[in-house]
Amino acid sequence: MNCKEIKDYLRNMAKMTEKSQMAGFYEWLLKNGECFETQNKQLSKSYFDDGRHKVKQCFYNSAINLLSDDKLKYYEGYYLPGLPIALKHAWNVKKGEVIDTTSIAGNFEVDAYFGVEIPKNIRLIEYEQADTFLDALEWYWLNYIKKK
Repeated sequence: MNCKEIKDYLRNMAKMTEKSQMAGFYEWLLKNGECFETQNKQLSKSYFDDGRHKVKQCFYNSAINLLSDDKLKYYEGYYLPGLPIALKHAWNVKKGEVIDTTSIAGNFEVDAYFGVEIPKNIRLIEYEQADTFLDALEWYWLNYIKKK
């Protein structure tokens, strides 16, 4: 499995939402998203902290990583976690390499990642509004991309 499966899923979602408030979101994601086929497990393990990083808390895990290292980028999008379906996910990127502390916490393999960078300053604005680290991809699109 690779990013082709994720893109196929996003194309199907684009068709299903073309008359909703989210019309254009999936097309934007397809146009602007980046594909990552693997993660750097050694690098991911170097960021992993058993006391902080939790299974099924990818948005939180990736956001706290972002706060700990100015060289990290924060990404949200979709991934294939060894299943034949794309799921929403967040991860970090450093020098083009994926850091995924959530997959380390859950001890699972990921087949591919596809998503966009959300700038750190915007990720922190969303946190201040929500008072927690939840997914921010649609919020980012609605408030910063669609409004342009």
